[in-house]
Amino acid sequence: VFANIKFTLKSTAQNVTTPITHKTGGAFGDGAMNKINNVIKTDGSVTISVPGTLNPSITPVTSTFEQGKANDITVTLTPNGNTFRGITGLVQGTNYTVSGNTVVILKSYLNTLTAGTKVLAFDFGVASNPNLTITVTPGSTGESLGVAVGTAAGKSGEVVTVPVTFANVTKVNNVGTCNFYLGYDTTLLEAVSVEAGPIVTNAASNFSSAINNG
Repeated sequence: VFANIKFTLKSTAQNVTTPITHKTGGAFGDGAMNKINNVIKTDGSVTISVPGTLNPSITPVTSTFEQGKANDITVTLTPNGNTFRGITGLVQGTNYTVSGNTVVILKSYLNTLTAGTKVLAFDFGVASNPNLTITVTPGSTGESLGVAVGTAAGKSGEVVTVPVTFANVTKVNNVGTCNFYLGYDTTLLEAVSVEAGPIVTNAASNFSSAINNG
């Protein structure tokens, strides 16, 4: 984990999943301060529930991988009294498996997807079925640094923590420097703090952040 971002969840009239997205700009350098050209960025999200509602939810709600290099995606179901009927358009046992409240979307299916966005609807037979949004990035040459914003869920008024993780750090000769920007809906989320994660050495000197709740 590179960083942990704490958000206060604002009031909303209905359950909502709001994205945390990578904005343009920023750069990443390796241990020798050479620019890392191949960076795969994964957006995250926060699901806000209205206290007292019992709609089904899933975790995570986003996933990103490079075309042809997917691993299985494990999704945790929170049915809240509803019955999971399957993933719309997919075949259980062929494209995904179900065990209790755990769904595994198989890489054999994921690696057939072309570059772009694929939205999978998890059917619970309700009006607000949760979706998993998959982003497939085009294949790149050489090793890629992965920068992923995680997911979180809570009720209005609660504080949740969203992690930012790096992947393939050693394969790109470490990360010696970086700066990047994230965007979110300030009518739904209020960032309250950003703390360095355990992979940051000497965080007091090597880590800084700025919050603009607009």
